[in-house]
Amino acid sequence: MGLKQVEVTLNNLRHDRPEDLDILLVSPSGKKIMLMSDAGGSYPVRNATLVFHRNYDRYPYPPQYNAIPSNQTNNYSIYNYGQEETILPGAPQGPYDYNLDKLPNTDANPNGIWKLYIYDDEIYNQGCVQGSWSLKFYYNE
Repeated sequence: MGLKQVEVTLNNLRHDRPEDLDILLVSPSGKKIMLMSDAGGSYPVRNATLVFHRNYDRYPYPPQYNAIPSNQTNNYSIYNYGQEETILPGAPQGPYDYNLDKLPNTDANPNGIWKLYIYDDEIYNQGCVQGSWSLKFYYNE
């Protein structure tokens, strides 16, 4: 029985301008995956739950210029718009991967410390993840 896939959920995201956010997941083995960067345009988002799936599952990417819908759960494949990120202050240095599909190959045993880094690359807008974040693991039978 091996790890098949990983889903990442951010609960109650609030931000005045979500395109300022870079969201990075780091696995116990040190695999660095950019979940979302420069998405959601300059429209405020409130009380949004974002669930990130592997690209293989063909969920849509987060919107680039349009608003991330507020007050609902939104399912996305991960994506980085704009310039590829290589460094986030306080986070491990890149390069960063943009695909959750590879995690089962690098982290077959998901036990350990997972880290989530959220960096706001502009100083004039505010936001937070009010409801924390979680991981869901699926296994082959």
